[in-house]
Amino acid sequence: MIKRDSNSSGHTTLLGHINLNSGQTHGATPNNIKDHVVNSTIIANVDPTYNDCSNSTNNIAMSGTSIGDLLNAKNITWGWFASGFKTIDKTAEGKANCDGPHKQQHTNVGGITTRDYFPVVKPFQYYKSTSNPHHLPPTSIVNTIRL
Repeated sequence: MIKRDSNSSGHTTLLGHINLNSGQTHGATPNNIKDHVVNSTIIANVDPTYNDCSNSTNNIAMSGTSIGDLLNAKNITWGWFASGFKTIDKTAEGKANCDGPHKQQHTNVGGITTRDYFPVVKPFQYYKSTSNPHHLPPTSIVNTIRL
């Protein structure tokens, strides 16, 4: 059973992104987090380990190969970009501070202010080999394609 995560408007975004990224949702560490991971398989949204802006108590790392690893092995430049990834504020250690004074947020039509950055929609942050934990910008725009 796939559990809906009430912290993300009821959507199971992470499951689709991880499956698209690696072809499976198995390989999570730790292998059991109540209502999120069962026997190393993700069943609901949970933050990535390799992301400065993740929840510090409930997060996972994924093992295995992702499409990012395959592209890197062929020296193909690539990137995954989604709203709110750029963080202006940094800690003294150079880590991204997503809750700093310049955090990206907006007020929706219902009058509710919400942050623009959600770690669960950044699937490459779950794999150490493809993560960008400090939210560094691309080093080059060569071969950049906008969809």
